[in-house]
Amino acid sequence: MDNILGEFLGTAVLIIFGCGVNANISLKKTYGYGGGWICTTAGWCFAVLFGVFTAKALGASQADINPVVTFAKMLSGLYTFKQFTITTIAQVAGGIVGGVIV
Repeated sequence: MDNILGEFLGTAVLIIFGCGVNANISLKKTYGYGGGWICTTAGWCFAVLFGVFTAKALGASQADINPVVTFAKMLSGLYTFKQFTITTIAQVAGGIVGGVIV
């Protein structure tokens, strides 16, 4: 169960910071408007870092925070189909929650 909570909140944190930096650069009434590509890449870098840290701190065994990574691990035999399905649902739900927060 800790794995699911970690994947859920880790993905939510990833989306909050990643999409948050894109919103900050794109919206005209923000301080970061027109920040450029370096702000985008740095923001997404920190988004992934914070997402992984969050997932690992909350008990995620591998901190995938991306359904495609989980799918690839299932194909390679690291996850069963049941583990893949549950983890992917948690990640998608975390992404939706992160998007709503942004």
